[in-house]
This record gives sequence, structure tokens and C-alpha cells, in this order.
Amino acid sequence: MAHSTTTRQRLRTAFINGTSLDEAAAQVDAPISTARRWKSLAKKDGDDWERVRAASQMSGAGRDELVRDILAQFLLSHQTAMKELSAASIPAEDRVRLLASLSDAFNKTMSSLAKTSSNMDRLGVANEVLTLLAYFVANHFPGHGAALVEIMEPFGAELARHYNG
Repeated sequence: MAHSTTTRQRLRTAFINGTSLDEAAAQVDAPISTARRWKSLAKKDGDDWERVRAASQMSGAGRDELVRDILAQFLLSHQTAMKELSAASIPAEDRVRLLASLSDAFNKTMSSLAKTSSNMDRLGVANEVLTLLAYFVANHFPGHGAALVEIMEPFGAELARHYNG
């Protein structure tokens, strides 16, 4: 059975918003094999749904929450290592080397958390703007919804190609 581009776009949107591919396929009444094929074809065409999904999750509060979780886990591990190092009876030279290693790991972790892939960040913002536009049109110009969907599907793929390099 042939599916419309609207069905494909609804599947893509559901997947990008965090729904599993199986669940998204069921939501749009498409076989999972079709959903996998669409996802694969889109990736070959430069629209990597996984990357767009990751960017979407990393935008706004999602990224902040992820960074907080990673930082909290790292700080607990760092604190535990420092306590064990303080309690251990090891030669001063080894203690200095281990402290330097912990300090280096701390600095690298903090630096990594401070930066994210700029393209992924920009793609996340672009995706968020498209979502806001869709809600705005649905609430204020409902008669234009079909036209917006028709435009957003190819434009969303174009954004993914642009930001994925």
C-alpha cells in the first residue's frame, strides 16, 4: 500500500520527538519494514533522523538535563576517587601522579561539557523553531496547516542536509 508524504513526515516527526520507530510506525499505520526503509532512504539522502533526534533532545532543557546528569555522575566518581586516594597509603610520588591524572580528567570533562557540536546545537535550534512554527500555525492559522506540512517535510530534510555537512 502506498503511503502519502504526510504519513512519512508524521512518522519522522514522531521518531524525532522520542517515539521508538516501532511505535511511530504503528501510530501512522505503516509496517515497521516501511518505516525502516524510509529512515534508511532519508539517511542516504542526507536526512539522518537519528542525528536530528539527538539534536532535538540536546536543544533547550534536554541538553541542560543531560549535562547536569553527566556532571553529577562524574563529580560523584571524582569525589569517591579523591576519598580513596586520601585514605590510601601510597608513596607521595604516586599520589601526586594520581592527583594530576584526576585533575586532568576533571578539566577535560568540564571542557567537554561546556562544548557541544556546534552543528548539532544549531540543528537542534532549527528543529525547535520549526516545531514552534508548526504550533503557531496550528493555533493561529489552522487553514494553512496542510500547506505548512507540505513545505516542512522537504525543508526539514534540507535543514538536516545543511547541518550534517
